[in-house]
Amino acid sequence: MRKLFNLAAACAVGLGASQAAFAVTPIDFSGSAVVSANSADPGLLINVLNLSSLNFSLTDVGSTATIASLFTLWTPEADVGSDDKASKPITVSFDLTPVVTGMATGATVGQASGLFGAIQNGRLTWSQNEFELSYGTDGLIGVSLTGGIFNTGLFGLGHLPVEGLNVGATFRLIQLATPVLREEASAAPEPATWATIIVGFGAIGAGLRRRRTVRVAYAG
Repeated sequence: MRKLFNLAAACAVGLGASQAAFAVTPIDFSGSAVVSANSADPGLLINVLNLSSLNFSLTDVGSTATIASLFTLWTPEADVGSDDKASKPITVSFDLTPVVTGMATGATVGQASGLFGAIQNGRLTWSQNEFELSYGTDGLIGVSLTGGIFNTGLFGLGHLPVEGLNVGATFRLIQLATPVLREEASAAPEPATWATIIVGFGAIGAGLRRRRTVRVAYAG
């Protein structure tokens, strides 16, 4: 009986190892996001402090990762002039490893509201809620960026970096690349594992048949 127990335990270990092999390995991404914004009149002048390095991980389709501050944006201008109310493009270019490229596009604009245009600020908006980045040969990663108001002031702009806007990003794995750019071959049990399981169950079956034969012969 002890031998049968040991064989059953060996099979259980083999099955456990094969199931553990199905654990999803995170895909680690690293690289940069480079921002290009308006730097000359007309339009609101924009300064940008890029994140020195971009690192995040995704596990499977639908998983997300959020970067609280991808970059900081502010204006050095003292007030919103008539030319600053012209909308100007802003782009974020992504260059990541493994093999992720793409761009997000939006606009910045100066605005004045309230009595005599007393309340002044800049506004950042994006052209889409989520942008698709190419991942590998045919994979896709979505990225959503935060926007909003920056450098709000009264009868002028708050023109310091600390009064600017931290722009965050959320990355979402839409579609895995083919071939999948990570170790997934281990998802199937190794041949040696299958052999252990098959031999173990065979031995258990043979042992049970032998016990039944002995009992029948003794009863006779």
